[in-house]
Amino acid sequence: MCVKCYHATITIRPSIKYRYHEHLLCFIEEYSHHIAHCKASDNYCQKSVASDDLHHSTNSLFLCLNCDSKIHFICGPLPSTIEHECHMHPLILVDSVVETNSDNYYCDVCEFERNPRIRVYYYEEYRYVAHPHCVISEILKVLKGDLGGVKLKVIGQDFWEEPEEEWDMSSSLTLLDLLSSNDLTGPEKMYLSLWFKWDESSKGEEDSEVEVVDEDIDEITRYPFFNQQEFTSFFFDDFDRFWQNEKLEVKCSELSVKIVRVQGYSIPVTLAPVLQTLLHKYGDISSDSEWTPAMKSVCFFFLCKLINTMHTTRFADITKNLLREWYYYLTFVSQGGKFRIDFLMRQQELVTGAFVGVQLARLEAEIPTKLNKKIGKLQQDIAKLQQDIANLEAKEDIFNKRFEYSSNPEFIKDSLREGAKLKWKTVGQLLF
Repeated sequence: MCVKCYHATITIRPSIKYRYHEHLLCFIEEYSHHIAHCKASDNYCQKSVASDDLHHSTNSLFLCLNCDSKIHFICGPLPSTIEHECHMHPLILVDSVVETNSDNYYCDVCEFERNPRIRVYYYEEYRYVAHPHCVISEILKVLKGDLGGVKLKVIGQDFWEEPEEEWDMSSSLTLLDLLSSNDLTGPEKMYLSLWFKWDESSKGEEDSEVEVVDEDIDEITRYPFFNQQEFTSFFFDDFDRFWQNEKLEVKCSELSVKIVRVQGYSIPVTLAPVLQTLLHKYGDISSDSEWTPAMKSVCFFFLCKLINTMHTTRFADITKNLLREWYYYLTFVSQGGKFRIDFLMRQQELVTGAFVGVQLARLEAEIPTKLNKKIGKLQQDIAKLQQDIANLEAKEDIFNKRFEYSSNPEFIKDSLREGAKLKWKTVGQLLF
């Protein structure tokens, strides 16, 4: 059945409001089609931290019947509070719960391991934690019932400020329109093109996943051995060298996101709460800049993207590649825009310094062990090669002795002369 025909069979009336989408959504408990791209503002499914928490509910989703946008159950707007028979108290939806310093975390309903990065329902006093899919029966009751007065929460909503008024999402303008805006001056467009690239032709395509891996042993062992301050400076110098001939790509999925107005600036709707919180806490950090409002909006996009990523990234998940990306955004804004971003620069330095400490500990604990294993393997290979050499030398010695005692020099000379005569004849010519 095609998607349009499938939609025609849906009798559920869209009633779920999602703050980052202009249409009402309906909830589908069983959806048999593959979701190529989850349209959630912040989603787990496209991150390397995705776990079984997502797979347990892949058949359930939020669906827009107007534009076919789809959002995974775990990534979408869920009831902020539910009551369930598994616990006597109401359970609150939170983005993450880390109860102890242990690396093992469990759901109190199913008693199976859970990912601390994924949202859960929680009762703080008793430290009771439940997978959303373990209490899905109650969630379904709420989503399929009267949603009047029900508060639905999206990922990250606890941290960002609630909008003072509803964002106007009637405009069809997207981030791509902002990046290509005629309101940008020639020098601004040139500066932007020196730092970033994007493919307009693939506006609606799904982003390919890029696996982020840690530095290998060769890179770790080239780091100098000095104090942490110099070590951190070494990292930033490395960041500068890395980006000298690189451009950062704006993701295809970002280009199609609608933009809204927040205090005079244009911003993708998914980052509107971040910008609102930023402006409320620090004021207009672009007031000293001579850039146009359009270029300031572009800078706010990159800064808000950086801040949002910082907010959703656990320190345990930070990689050197991610630190490079953050540094790139900050350098782009600081070199050209006169934005007051000292507080972000300090945060970058703090996180990088802590990351450096982890790498130093790793260098001390892990690398010698891995190097010893490699040395042991190479020593085994050397021993085998030495044995192979000894065997070949023995064969050479045997051959030389046999050739020396059994060869007939005259026979060899006669054979060479005969071979010279026959060199350019065919074998068949010898028959006639």
